[in-house]
Amino acid sequence: MGAIFMRIRPFPAVRPLPDLAAAVSCPPYDVVTREEASRFIEREPRSFMRVLRPDADPDCTEDASPHHCAARAFQRLLKEDVLLRDRVPKYYLYRLEQEGRVQIGVAVTVHAEEYRLKRVRTHELVREEPLQDRRQHIATVGAHTGPVLCFARSLPVLEDFDPRESSGALYDFTDEKGVRHTIWTAGSYLEPLQSELDELDCIYVADGHHRMAAAVAVAETQKEGGGADEAQWILCVIFPASQMRVLPYHRVVVDLGMPISDFQRVLEEDLGAVRVPRRFSPASREVAVYVAGYWYRLRLDRGDQSEAGGTGLTDSGVLQERVLGPVLHIGDPRSDPRIAFVGGEAADERVVDMVDSGMAAVGFLLSPVNIGTIMQVADRGGHMPPKSTWFEPKLRSGLLVHPIQ
Repeated sequence: MGAIFMRIRPFPAVRPLPDLAAAVSCPPYDVVTREEASRFIEREPRSFMRVLRPDADPDCTEDASPHHCAARAFQRLLKEDVLLRDRVPKYYLYRLEQEGRVQIGVAVTVHAEEYRLKRVRTHELVREEPLQDRRQHIATVGAHTGPVLCFARSLPVLEDFDPRESSGALYDFTDEKGVRHTIWTAGSYLEPLQSELDELDCIYVADGHHRMAAAVAVAETQKEGGGADEAQWILCVIFPASQMRVLPYHRVVVDLGMPISDFQRVLEEDLGAVRVPRRFSPASREVAVYVAGYWYRLRLDRGDQSEAGGTGLTDSGVLQERVLGPVLHIGDPRSDPRIAFVGGEAADERVVDMVDSGMAAVGFLLSPVNIGTIMQVADRGGHMPPKSTWFEPKLRSGLLVHPIQ
């Protein structure tokens, strides 16, 4: 029997008018605080943040559910012609440029069955509460409002993409973080791109595990109820693995549960950490520990890496098994209020500031996870500890929306 390839197809996007793209689009819902979301809405009343984060919308009154507020905001943007609807399905090429570094993906829809068949491969567990929140959001708004960030092992046509050979861009602007976003339709790249997509046997979720799982849950409900077929197709942007940029995702613990001197003794005597004179960028299999103004180099023994879950493949997993769990008694990092996670640009400095200010008792700086390790864990059907990967730059929400009704 030959290989079975994935069901991937183009879609007709709902998207902003070209001259409104920068103003309307916004970061993903889960990387901004409520206060930050409020500022987006205050600066630009037409911001798509009203759809993503109705909890930050002053027009969303207490007698209305947040998701119904989001649906009304979405319909208002359509009615006021802030958003337009493409009439025919298309593939959209999405180029990100940050500090001279470029990555190019393609916006598509992927059939929900591919997730159930594990051809959409994941590396994180999802939590029930945010999953149900996103499920209700998608079902009530009637659209996938933000794409799932994915990657494939190889997509040569995107790796060789030359913007000079493409038609005029639909959008080309730089966001508030200095990231340049450029979007084209596939144009002359359509045929070779379709050929490569037809040959994919799997893709990997980078950012958006809850969005993906929620979209699949909506698809199942719609299928059982005889809903629109479009709900079976999930909005994704797929990049080549070679272009993905993974940044470190650090940990801070707010309460040691013991005197600082006792923790320092455990670090040095029981765990073999060595005090060093200054902050450093940890290599793979080591952690930079910051406590009471001192830095320690802690080397990690990953032990048996053959276990099915793949935890031993990641520094975050070994740190949890060897230090956070047995020493600091962080049982479930997904729910323990004593641990927090710090990722993205300037994360090292933010960890130091939190410890120095007393907001945290200790900080653990980790090296970024290798993209090959992510694929290895996902291929095993395993998962990493929560907040193990931080991908930059982020896709913009509100640029390409997939209606499902």
